[in-house]
Amino acid sequence: MEKTMKAIIYDLDGTLLDTEPLSTVAINNVITEYYAEHKIAEDEQRGLVDEALKSRIIGMNDHDWSRVVIKELALAHMKPEAIVQGWLDHLKLLFPTVDAMPGAKCVVDAGRAMGFVQCIATSSSAGSVALKRQRHEDMFGMFRTIVTGDDPAIKRGKPAPDIFLLAAERIGVAPEHCVVFEDSPFGVTAAKDAGMFAVAIPSAGIELSRFEHADVIVESLKDFDWNVIP
Repeated sequence: MEKTMKAIIYDLDGTLLDTEPLSTVAINNVITEYYAEHKIAEDEQRGLVDEALKSRIIGMNDHDWSRVVIKELALAHMKPEAIVQGWLDHLKLLFPTVDAMPGAKCVVDAGRAMGFVQCIATSSSAGSVALKRQRHEDMFGMFRTIVTGDDPAIKRGKPAPDIFLLAAERIGVAPEHCVVFEDSPFGVTAAKDAGMFAVAIPSAGIELSRFEHADVIVESLKDFDWNVIP
């Protein structure tokens, strides 16, 4: 039977590339520097980004996650633009070494062989994507387009559906014929609100109950069963 799905839209961080641990290290480096610069005593510090806070911001664009971190950790003298820039500065050293997620390359290869139109829709900026893809040009060469979170056509970040709807428009496939691969609850919400079929690959540390709205939940892209896609 011919599949009704014609395109696959992939999230990037935590879905195709194992960037999330590096991202957390980079954010916490910036926060540690902030505490030292402002001479904030240890007993007055609100800590660093832990798994609980990371699970809340995963999938958000730079504009949104930076404001959540500043509010939750009471970084009164930190501007959102500064924490994002500091984070990017640290990532410039880390991202060129990032590995692909287990099974990611095989899934993208198989998707192409099966005739799916494939693209990426990521909350990351175009600049950070350029850093992350350096070791993975063979995989990135299989995507028709890459839509980034700083694209001026996107007015709202995930969990709004804007980025997925824009990706579908640019590849010329109706939303109801698109599959989305996502590792965050916000991303799954965005996919479902876009009218797409959502495959969740939950990031470590996020409770499975937060993915109940996904059409399919899989543990890993490794040995992915294509029969779950209609």
